[in-house]
Amino acid sequence: MSVLASKRDQSTLEFYHTMIVAFKKIATFVMSDKHVPKKWRFTISNPIIDLCQEILDNIVSANSVYVKTKQDALMRNRYQKAAINGVHKLTHRIQYMIEILNVFDDSLQPIAELLEKELTLLNAWKKSDEERYKSLMNRVDF
Repeated sequence: MSVLASKRDQSTLEFYHTMIVAFKKIATFVMSDKHVPKKWRFTISNPIIDLCQEILDNIVSANSVYVKTKQDALMRNRYQKAAINGVHKLTHRIQYMIEILNVFDDSLQPIAELLEKELTLLNAWKKSDEERYKSLMNRVDF
Protein backbone atom coordinates (compact mmCIF):
# COMPACT_ATOMS: atom_id res chain seq x y z
CA MET A 1 0.00 0.00 0.00
CA SER A 2 1.37 3.41 -0.96
CA VAL A 3 1.15 6.60 1.03
CA LEU A 4 0.70 9.93 -0.70
CA ALA A 5 3.82 12.09 -0.57
CA SER A 6 1.88 14.86 1.20
CA LYS A 7 0.82 12.41 3.93
CA ARG A 8 4.27 10.95 4.56
CA ASP A 9 6.00 11.55 7.85
CA GLN A 10 9.69 11.98 8.55
CA SER A 11 11.45 8.65 8.98
CA THR A 12 12.46 7.89 12.55
CA LEU A 13 16.02 7.17 11.42
CA GLU A 14 16.28 9.91 8.80
CA PHE A 15 19.33 11.32 10.61
CA TYR A 16 21.10 7.99 10.01
CA HIS A 17 20.15 7.74 6.35
CA THR A 18 21.10 11.39 5.73
CA MET A 19 24.55 10.79 7.22
CA ILE A 20 25.03 7.70 5.03
CA VAL A 21 24.25 9.77 1.91
CA ALA A 22 26.53 12.57 3.11
CA PHE A 23 29.33 10.07 3.84
CA LYS A 24 29.07 8.65 0.32
CA LYS A 25 29.18 12.10 -1.31
CA ILE A 26 32.04 13.29 0.91
CA ALA A 27 34.12 10.15 0.38
CA THR A 28 33.62 10.37 -3.38
CA PHE A 29 34.67 14.03 -3.34
CA VAL A 30 37.78 13.71 -1.15
CA MET A 31 39.04 10.56 -2.89
CA SER A 32 38.82 12.14 -6.35
CA ASP A 33 42.13 13.15 -7.95
CA LYS A 34 40.25 16.06 -9.50
CA HIS A 35 39.55 17.58 -6.06
CA VAL A 36 42.23 16.25 -3.69
CA PRO A 37 45.65 15.32 -5.09
CA LYS A 38 47.08 12.00 -3.88
CA LYS A 39 49.81 13.73 -1.87
CA TRP A 40 47.10 15.30 0.34
CA ARG A 41 45.01 12.14 0.90
CA PHE A 42 46.79 11.12 4.09
CA THR A 43 46.48 14.53 5.76
CA ILE A 44 43.15 15.73 4.40
CA SER A 45 41.00 12.93 2.94
CA ASN A 46 41.62 10.20 5.50
CA PRO A 47 40.79 12.33 8.58
CA ILE A 48 37.59 13.53 6.90
CA ILE A 49 36.54 9.96 6.12
CA ASP A 50 37.46 8.85 9.66
CA LEU A 51 35.32 11.64 11.08
CA CYS A 52 32.35 10.55 8.95
CA GLN A 53 32.74 7.01 10.31
CA GLU A 54 32.99 8.35 13.87
CA ILE A 55 29.74 10.31 13.44
CA LEU A 56 27.97 7.20 12.17
CA ASP A 57 29.41 5.16 15.06
CA ASN A 58 28.04 7.68 17.56
CA ILE A 59 24.62 7.65 15.90
CA VAL A 60 24.50 3.85 15.99
CA SER A 61 25.74 3.77 19.60
CA ALA A 62 23.16 6.32 20.75
CA ASN A 63 20.38 4.49 18.94
CA SER A 64 21.39 1.15 20.45
CA VAL A 65 21.05 2.36 24.06
CA TYR A 66 17.80 1.09 25.51
CA VAL A 67 16.85 3.68 28.12
CA LYS A 68 15.60 2.32 31.41
CA THR A 69 17.61 4.37 33.88
CA LYS A 70 18.91 7.90 34.22
CA GLN A 71 22.42 6.63 33.39
CA ASP A 72 21.13 5.09 30.15
CA ALA A 73 19.52 8.40 29.18
CA LEU A 74 22.75 10.26 29.95
CA MET A 75 24.79 7.78 27.90
CA ARG A 76 22.43 8.10 24.93
CA ASN A 77 22.61 11.90 25.25
CA ARG A 78 26.44 11.81 25.29
CA TYR A 79 26.53 9.82 22.05
CA GLN A 80 24.04 12.22 20.46
CA LYS A 81 26.14 15.22 21.50
CA ALA A 82 29.27 13.49 20.13
CA ALA A 83 27.52 12.99 16.77
CA ILE A 84 26.45 16.65 16.68
CA ASN A 85 29.96 17.81 17.57
CA GLY A 86 31.34 15.48 14.90
CA VAL A 87 29.22 17.16 12.24
CA HIS A 88 30.55 20.56 13.36
CA LYS A 89 34.13 19.23 13.17
CA LEU A 90 33.46 17.73 9.75
CA THR A 91 32.18 21.05 8.47
CA HIS A 92 35.36 22.75 9.66
CA ARG A 93 37.60 20.06 8.17
CA ILE A 94 35.92 20.54 4.81
CA GLN A 95 36.43 24.29 5.13
CA TYR A 96 40.13 23.68 5.88
CA MET A 97 40.34 21.50 2.79
CA ILE A 98 38.84 24.27 0.68
CA GLU A 99 41.30 26.81 2.13
CA ILE A 100 44.42 24.63 1.89
CA LEU A 101 43.80 23.15 -1.56
CA ASN A 102 41.91 26.12 -2.92
CA VAL A 103 39.18 23.84 -4.23
CA PHE A 104 35.61 24.83 -4.52
CA ASP A 105 33.34 22.89 -6.74
CA ASP A 106 29.60 22.95 -7.33
CA SER A 107 29.52 19.40 -5.96
CA LEU A 108 30.29 20.81 -2.48
CA GLN A 109 26.92 22.58 -2.33
CA PRO A 110 24.86 19.37 -1.90
CA ILE A 111 27.35 18.20 0.75
CA ALA A 112 26.92 21.47 2.67
CA GLU A 113 23.14 21.15 2.45
CA LEU A 114 23.26 17.54 3.66
CA LEU A 115 25.45 18.48 6.64
CA GLU A 116 23.10 21.33 7.52
CA LYS A 117 20.13 18.97 7.30
CA GLU A 118 22.02 16.41 9.39
CA LEU A 119 22.63 18.96 12.16
CA THR A 120 18.95 19.89 12.17
CA LEU A 121 17.87 16.24 12.33
CA LEU A 122 20.35 15.32 15.07
CA ASN A 123 19.34 18.33 17.20
CA ALA A 124 15.66 17.44 16.76
CA TRP A 125 16.40 13.82 17.77
CA LYS A 126 18.28 14.97 20.88
CA LYS A 127 15.51 17.41 21.83
CA SER A 128 12.87 14.72 21.33
CA ASP A 129 14.79 12.38 23.63
CA GLU A 130 15.17 15.11 26.25
CA GLU A 131 11.38 15.54 26.26
CA ARG A 132 10.79 11.79 26.33
CA TYR A 133 13.12 11.16 29.25
CA LYS A 134 12.46 14.38 31.18
CA SER A 135 10.64 12.59 34.02
CA LEU A 136 13.43 10.02 34.24
CA MET A 137 16.10 12.73 34.40
CA ASN A 138 14.29 14.66 37.15
CA ARG A 139 14.02 11.57 39.33
CA VAL A 140 16.41 11.44 42.28
CA ASP A 141 18.41 8.21 42.46
CA PHE A 142 20.14 7.10 45.64
